[in-house]
Amino acid sequence: MEQAARQVAEDRLTDVEVAAECGVTDRTLYRWKKREEFIARVNTMVQAYSARVLGSGIASRVRRVETLKLLPDKMLSVSTRCTRLGIPLPSARAEYAYNISLTRAINSSFFFHL
Repeated sequence: MEQAARQVAEDRLTDVEVAAECGVTDRTLYRWKKREEFIARVNTMVQAYSARVLGSGIASRVRRVETLKLLPDKMLSVSTRCTRLGIPLPSARAEYAYNISLTRAINSSFFFHL
């Protein structure tokens, strides 16, 4: 059951594959997954994996990706405010230059040390 809990926590295999690896039927695995102690063990393992990942270099990459995901919303917010206040938006040429400089900023080492 411990091996099954580990594989369920890793979430790399289907339930049928996990059952086969552990030498049980998929019905048995299904029953195990309903048990409180199995659920608790899987959750403990998932938390341990998460703690290890967040303690590694992956965590800083996760933060960078999250920051990048916010950029389009921020740009839309600025654009909307400008429109509401009657401030003209940049021309297509200026917008292109802005996008190029934003891309360079994203790719720069400064940006990746957030």
